[in-house]
Amino acid sequence: MTTIIVIEKNGTVKEKTVKNMDKIYSFCNYRSDKNFLNLNTWKLESYSYKLYGKKTGNSGSENKFDLPPPVDSDLFFGNLCVIKYDKDNKVESFDLDQWNKFY
Repeated sequence: MTTIIVIEKNGTVKEKTVKNMDKIYSFCNYRSDKNFLNLNTWKLESYSYKLYGKKTGNSGSENKFDLPPPVDSDLFFGNLCVIKYDKDNKVESFDLDQWNKFY
């Protein structure tokens, strides 16, 4: 089991424990991967932190969270998730304490 970070559209940040990394879009409560993208990758030390979500959506469903640069002025829709990868591109657990230090 792996822990990831989910940023809800209202700006709330939560941990989510997942078993399988096959359908990342489902972690954000989407039914399909339509318009679901890797929106950004931050590199810090030997880790990569990948932001996943949507750049398109309905008015009123904009994500309210203020993300770190360089995506601090971009507009995203619905829930987002951040997944931590090691230097070999393997998923690592990423909890709220680590998120707060990263953020």
